Amino acid sequence: KPSQYFDRNFWVTFEDDAQGIATRHDIGIGNLVWGNDYPHHDSIWPHSMTTLDEVLVGVPDNERQAMVWENVMGLYNIDQTKL
Repeated sequence: KPSQYFDRNFWVTFEDDAQGIATRHDIGIGNLVWGNDYPHHDSIWPHSMTTLDEVLVGVPDNERQAMVWENVMGLYNIDQTKL
């Protein structure tokens, strides 16, 4: 199935995309990763945290944690105990 191929092979990033967050259950929360695009001139930095709070308003903490840091830790196979 195409959805299984997507789940195994694709990651979707977002910066300040409220519409993307609204479709997170269609995309799959496990495939979403937040990024602020620093140091590019058109990034949301230095307002990254404010923007993130605004775009994730109403999102449960467990989903927020997954999209903001847990998914990328899994993607890059980072052992949190070694940080």
